[in-house]
Amino acid sequence: MSVTDVALLLAWVAILVMGLALGGVVGQLRALQAYLPRGINERLVAPALAFNGGSVKPPYVALFASPACDVCHSLLPAKIGDLQASAPPGFSLLLVSDAPYEPESEIARSGIQTVLDPEARNAFRVPGVPWVVAVDDEGQVVESRALTRNVAIEDLVNGIVKAEAR
Repeated sequence: MSVTDVALLLAWVAILVMGLALGGVVGQLRALQAYLPRGINERLVAPALAFNGGSVKPPYVALFASPACDVCHSLLPAKIGDLQASAPPGFSLLLVSDAPYEPESEIARSGIQTVLDPEARNAFRVPGVPWVVAVDDEGQVVESRALTRNVAIEDLVNGIVKAEAR
């Protein structure tokens, strides 16, 4: 076998491996697309969230997080309680988690209402944490996105309040 034959064989093996990798990436993208809204006219009606035996009434902003998520601890602002206190009457800021936070954690001490519901992520089509979902007063999801910066929470709260004033 000559050097040219070996190089040709290795090139075909590399093409085969890249084809398999591309197939895997396409499969992951299709799975992720199932979580994304199809269009502006197809808004998701917010599933019911239970809190202290009752249901949460819209409008609200739900922060999806998990005690096992280190990024959640660094991105969730320390002023969650201040945002909840300054929200207009009837408006809620919620933390939706799959497990309870340790009582000594900064998030638990913030005083935010916590909804423990491991199935809520699937119901709201949340692909991962940290994630934030805004629900308007009609019970429709108006925003659903990854929580990448602290101001996102304030933007969503202010956006819903301005929309209700119209």
